Amino acid sequence: MTLARHYAGEALRLMGVAAVEPDTMQAQLLLDWLRTLWTEPFVSCRSFVRRGPNQLRSSATIKRLVTILVDHRWLAPSSYVLVEGKPCREAFKVHRG
Repeated sequence: MTLARHYAGEALRLMGVAAVEPDTMQAQLLLDWLRTLWTEPFVSCRSFVRRGPNQLRSSATIKRLVTILVDHRWLAPSSYVLVEGKPCREAFKVHRG
């Protein structure tokens, strides 16, 4: 019984370490979309909502995920740039690195 408890505890510990936050997984999905389908140097939240992956097309979700991508330096805040040929007050420079 002691041995079973030990292995059960180790399995739980390892599963907890390997678990990935849902927002992190969604941010990776958004980053993959940026790298493969977005060709412009700047992107806006409006562009994400209109053209991004279907399951992520809500303003609240996009704002959370953009924050993660900015924190990890995949996006850099920019202002007053052209996105899709239109002036945009709040946009993000895409780092393709």
